[in-house]
Amino acid sequence: MFEIGSLVVYGSGGVYRIDDIRNEDFSGSTRKYYVMSAIDSASTTVFVPIDSELLTARMKPLATKEEIDGLIAGMPLAALDWPTDTKTRNEKFRNIIENGDRAELLRLMRTVYLKKQELTAAGLRLYATDENNFKRAEKMILDEFSAVLGVDGDEVIKMIADRVETA
Repeated sequence: MFEIGSLVVYGSGGVYRIDDIRNEDFSGSTRKYYVMSAIDSASTTVFVPIDSELLTARMKPLATKEEIDGLIAGMPLAALDWPTDTKTRNEKFRNIIENGDRAELLRLMRTVYLKKQELTAAGLRLYATDENNFKRAEKMILDEFSAVLGVDGDEVIKMIADRVETA
């Protein structure tokens, strides 16, 4: 069980602060909820029923600084497969985002980044769905890494880009 004041990653929505744990009656029955607000938008509040395994399973503690350093230093160098079918690729990328595995998110970001460079060199552009998936993965990584490392998103991007460029 998480405590009030804890920071957690909630699904693919980013980092949330648990502001309260309280009883609420939303559908005629009273349940206990985590009341959480997004750290990048105080106006975004989420209520997660404590007794819902499905929803609480989407909450995970933030990575430690050591875990983040290890993820960046050991960032997977192998790119993901790039299915030529846009629908298949979008589904694959969305599954990675929904799963929230940090190493796979970094791998997705690296793959799309390198594909974008390749397409740009050929005078082509990345599909909007690929760009959107990149941005979702990037937001998840930046929110969490920034919160843990105490640096802004630009510094996290630089750390990741330096690793991609030297690999």
